[in-house]
Amino acid sequence: MREHLALAIEDFLVDLILGIVHFPIRVYSTCREVARLFVESFDGAPGGRQVFESELAELIAPHLSVLAHKRARMFVEGDEGAMQRWSLELRCYIDCSVLPLMGAERAYADRNRGLVAEILDRIVEREQHKPAERSCSQLLPSVIPFDSSWAT
Repeated sequence: MREHLALAIEDFLVDLILGIVHFPIRVYSTCREVARLFVESFDGAPGGRQVFESELAELIAPHLSVLAHKRARMFVEGDEGAMQRWSLELRCYIDCSVLPLMGAERAYADRNRGLVAEILDRIVEREQHKPAERSCSQLLPSVIPFDSSWAT
């Protein structure tokens, strides 16, 4: 009888300790899920994430071809080191080039650097895959026929 009681107490204590240990993990995952839902709900707000993304695309447009070239050279899917190098390059670009040019959205972008980096990476990835989508006729230069109407 005492052995059963000792085993029951031991099981209770083990379950209690495991519950205490796993509680912060559960709280962290719950907070992460709430944050993810909050960020996703930002899309529906008027003047929300989509407007911010389009303004960000306009802001980086002069540098987009260089960023696409760097991403093609640095980013290798599955290679953790290459992905970290590209992430570091993107963070440096955000710090040096994007944040100084932002106006009213600078405080938001500064607080949400991860989101800004994710948006920039998507924009650069789309630009990187654009040449593959173009047809060969679009890649060839266009020639305008010589207009000789001025000579008569």
